[in-house]
Amino acid sequence: MVAFLQRDLSGIVVDHDCYMKEQYLPRMHFFFAHEMGHYFLHRDLYSRVLFRSPKERNAFILTLPEEEYRAFEGQAYAFAARLAQRPGEPVPPQD
Repeated sequence: MVAFLQRDLSGIVVDHDCYMKEQYLPRMHFFFAHEMGHYFLHRDLYSRVLFRSPKERNAFILTLPEEEYRAFEGQAYAFAARLAQRPGEPVPPQD
């Protein structure tokens, strides 16, 4: 995991080693946009779940049914893709 949204929605936690390497900078922008997608699209879910660490967050994710998890992540990826999209570019397809 490179980044995740804190449960209390106060910030995004990132992997320090990835964040500090310039080669990963474009990808980090996408990860931030992805986590912003969770903030805007899934904040109601985050407000109902208690986790205080990446380990607890991962344990929560494992409790989600596969289809629900894929939708949860897919929505955040679609949000990030649209946020990064240049004007006039075609909209990326969704699953």
